[in-house]
Amino acid sequence: MKEKSEKQSKIKYYKERFLFHYTRNKRFRILSVVTGLILSVLFVLLLSFMIVRIGNAGKVSAAISKEPDSLDPTFCADAETETVLVNCFEGLMKIDEDGKPVKAAASDYTVSADGLVYTFTISSESKWSDGNPVKASDFVYAWRRTANPYNSSAYADYFSNIVGYDKILDDFDKEQQNLVDEEGNYIKAQMSDLWVKAADGNTLVVKLKEKDPSFLYKCASAAFFPLYEEMVKPFSRIWSTDKDRFFSNGAFTLSSWMDGSYLELKPNPHYRDAENVELNHIKFFFIEDGDEAKKMFDKSTILFSSVLPEKNLKKVTTQKDFVSYESPGTYFLYFNLNQKPFDDIRVRRALTLAIDREKLIGETASVRGTAASTLISNGFNDFRQAGESLFDATDADDNIAKAKALLKEAGYENGKGFPSFEYLFNDNTYSRETAEILQKMWKENLGIDCRLKSVSWQKLDDMRKDGEFAVAKGGAIAPYNDVTLMLEGFTSKNNFCSWNNKEYDSLLSQMINSQGDNKNNLAHKAERILLNDWVICPLYYYTEGYFASDRIENYYVTSSGIAYFVNADVGVF
Repeated sequence: MKEKSEKQSKIKYYKERFLFHYTRNKRFRILSVVTGLILSVLFVLLLSFMIVRIGNAGKVSAAISKEPDSLDPTFCADAETETVLVNCFEGLMKIDEDGKPVKAAASDYTVSADGLVYTFTISSESKWSDGNPVKASDFVYAWRRTANPYNSSAYADYFSNIVGYDKILDDFDKEQQNLVDEEGNYIKAQMSDLWVKAADGNTLVVKLKEKDPSFLYKCASAAFFPLYEEMVKPFSRIWSTDKDRFFSNGAFTLSSWMDGSYLELKPNPHYRDAENVELNHIKFFFIEDGDEAKKMFDKSTILFSSVLPEKNLKKVTTQKDFVSYESPGTYFLYFNLNQKPFDDIRVRRALTLAIDREKLIGETASVRGTAASTLISNGFNDFRQAGESLFDATDADDNIAKAKALLKEAGYENGKGFPSFEYLFNDNTYSRETAEILQKMWKENLGIDCRLKSVSWQKLDDMRKDGEFAVAKGGAIAPYNDVTLMLEGFTSKNNFCSWNNKEYDSLLSQMINSQGDNKNNLAHKAERILLNDWVICPLYYYTEGYFASDRIENYYVTSSGIAYFVNADVGVF
């Protein structure tokens, strides 16, 4: 009771003191009013901040660098579109946080003893966004539609190992030439020749030409998503951009699409795992300008952005909200072994070692990467930890000294007598910046002259295939985590360098029927053979990244840059 009386006395005392100063001191009155106004403004700002934060809880807003042409999986051709699609559709498999394929629309699957026949059971819980069940025939329809050469799908060759695909292409070529069969009938490609069949409503059977350890990875890609035939067929050109005709079997479905600005997704109430979907809204902004995307991220207009700024790139990528990762890809150069003096391994080694990779990366503002001395990057899980490097990619001084000695040994001391050669690359800012730095380094470090030739991407590809180059830009990024995809481009029948090696070919053949550590061991041996012949010049491993608010939880981005928000959540703080 005594304590309460003392407290009241203190309150009365401070109140009287305040009134005394307020009524007699003008400066005090002004200060009191200003302080009150500031506190009121701060309170309003804090209240507004909390209202916005609470309103945005459960919503992801993200930036992608281009507007999708459509949300039709058949015509998906880039990571930005696939990021939207993986949150709307679900294939037989999906890629998990560890980069492995796991069951999704398929509740189970079996593989025949010879590894050629896959039998999938479609989950009874897998439903379209109108509540109707996903059927095995929906996969048959979708796969044949994407593999159909008439549709020119970017991912059609994903189906090349399915029995019947080669016949379809052969018949398609004959059809274009108006050829006839033995009975005089015009030949027409039949998509029913693709060996994927619905044994019953829930059972899908696929037959492969050769064993393919990466087939389940393919089954997780957009090319292998199912399509709601009853809805797609009648509206084949408009269904994938019209929210009223768009039907998906994944966690989300199309809510709205503002051309040139954004699209929005809403939860699919019939998704098989709807109880674990926390988000109630995803909004994808189409933003080509990385600097603009960064401003929107800093203002919390967006919470995720894979669109990176060009200005002060190195500075902003050191911020705590930036997440960096090595993708499964490498930027390298091809040497044409059919053109002198590049038939001499000493010349190829010299040009490779004469490049200061860290300086190249540092001086090229558009480049994000780490110095490379091998073909296969760290983006392939733990593969690189067990592999050797061709040379120390960070020791430029030692490498350049060795390069000069090698060129002298080859008969071109200080570049004397070395013929001027052409470096071929595709015409864009990134490639030109790299080309100009390579030209400068070869001149300064070896004394040799290099002419630059830029062409369109298609022309570059054609000229490399025809062997019309001395040194050419290369590079590869695997669409999924399988080192075979990096190595298969150098078999004797399948490389631009006119390089032949029977042992290498044999190892690649063995890899087709191998898995796990055995496959990795074979891959290391094959890569070592390729590197020891200095057929390519590794420059850097591709490093990618994105900005993400720490308010987003339980999302993940694959090594191919595909962002999964299916189980994500956004908190208030």
